[in-house]
Amino acid sequence: MILGWHVSGSFGYAQNAQTLLVTYMNSFYNYSGNMRRRWGKVNVGFGAGASRTALTAVAGTANSSESYNASVGYGMWLTATGSYSKASGQALATGGDWCRFPCLRPLCLRAW
Repeated sequence: MILGWHVSGSFGYAQNAQTLLVTYMNSFYNYSGNMRRRWGKVNVGFGAGASRTALTAVAGTANSSESYNASVGYGMWLTATGSYSKASGQALATGGDWCRFPCLRPLCLRAW
């Protein structure tokens, strides 16, 4: 607790290792934080988070996202919330999409 606020947060990072079977490297990180406070029957809370991932050796494969939220409530009868999110980057939705990236072509089922 900091000055009456309940505060929490997290951070994560990972990077895989390139091998003979895995011919690409991927890195990923994310972080988030939340804070909330109560004044009598009034509750207030805020939160934010972000993440980023990319194939390290292939330009144009980065993806990122951000999200924010806030809430205010009165007792158990009334709560108002709001949120905002945005994302950007190149999505790899299906195996067919992977084939556009030379480092992922071994994963494709169709012949080149």
